[in-house]
Amino acid sequence: MNDAEGRIDATRGALEAACRESGVFVTGDGRIGEADAAALLGLAPATLANKRDLLEGPPSFRLGCAGHRVTYRIADLAAWIESRR
Repeated sequence: MNDAEGRIDATRGALEAACRESGVFVTGDGRIGEADAAALLGLAPATLANKRDLLEGPPSFRLGCAGHRVTYRIADLAAWIESRR
């Protein structure tokens, strides 16, 4: 594992721990809701939504059609955080 992968893995672990401590629901495949993702990133949900719309944010998943729930994989959040160091 190289340094970047190690940092991403450590950040993912820290994000997962923060989710457990704050009672955030994590899906079986490691996704969380948009408001929870924004809180972990220290952003307002609207800011995260704007970054998503501008293709500047972490990868996201939309469940259902337009206007339905947006989720983020914790691993993608960690990679996005570390890519900005």
